[in-house]
Formats: sequence, C-alpha cells, structure tokens
Amino acid sequence: MSTRDGYNKDVWQVTTSRIGQLLGRADAAAALVAQVEGAIAAARADHPGFAGKTFTIGPVTADGQVNTINSMTDASVVFLAQLGLTLSPRVTGLPTSSIPGRALISAEQLSLIDADVLLLTFTTPQARERLEADPLFKRIPAVQRGSYVPLDLPTALAIAFPSALSIPYALQHSVPSIAAALAR
Repeated sequence: MSTRDGYNKDVWQVTTSRIGQLLGRADAAAALVAQVEGAIAAARADHPGFAGKTFTIGPVTADGQVNTINSMTDASVVFLAQLGLTLSPRVTGLPTSSIPGRALISAEQLSLIDADVLLLTFTTPQARERLEADPLFKRIPAVQRGSYVPLDLPTALAIAFPSALSIPYALQHSVPSIAAALAR
C-alpha cells in the first residue's frame, strides 16, 4: 500500500486503515481491507478469461464529447487491471486533454477506443442516445461484436473512486457485463 501526498491520492486500503485508526477500529478496518481484497481476487480467479484482454473506459459528456482514460495510474485502470484486464495501448499514448488522465476523442477518431471490451458512461441519457446512433460509433469493432458496455453512473463512479464500500458494488455491477462482453 502506498501513501501519496495530496487530496484523494492514497489508495483505498490506506484510507480505510487511517479511518479505522482514527475511529479506534484498526482491526475492523484491516479485516474489511482483507475482505475486499479477497473479493477482488475471487472475481479475478472466477474470470480467467479477463487475463490480457484490453479495455478502454471513459465518460461521454452531456454535449457528446467522448473522453477515454489514458493514464495507467487512474483508479479505474488500476481496478480493472486487478481483474486481469489491460488498458489498450492504443489510448495510453494519446495526448492528455484539459482533464488529467483523459484524452478527448473526436468523432472521426472513435476507432481509437476500440478494445476487447469498451466501457463508457454517460452524463445524460441524451448523450448516450446520440453516440449510440452515430454511424462512426456503430463501426467500432467492439460495438459491432457486442463488446461495448454502457456503465450506469453509479457503477462508473464506484470504479473511478474506489473505496472499501464502493469496490464490492463495482464488482457486482461491472464484472458480469464485462464477462458477457468478452464472451462475444
């Protein structure tokens, strides 16, 4: 477990441990960390087919801008890597937008977000409808074979902001969809 300086920089294990210490419940916090780490390990063991499969993940804003995470240290990437998945090398070299760890993808470059599984979340239902109707989006191989997973906002937030409480939710609500997408 690493400790980093700055707001919201520590891994969830460190945060849980610190909270447990502050509340005088260090043993309970340690047990919770072990339980959640066990759940992650179990999900990985239950899905050996995730190993080495590529993914892309990112938000689509209300105005239709498609973003993809391009940072290997992003919490979403770390979470999915713990399941055996690998961030697509197609996105790791993309220039970062004004949002750290994100690359903005123009409509004509949507093919860059293709991977074994494509995970997107939408800030509005209209943004999802517009993108899913876009002929360029429909041409992405992951979309064509059914390996596109639209994540609801609570699941995407649970993945993006991991905690001892959000990780079990993220596992429950994302792993079955990812497994189904990779089976196609």
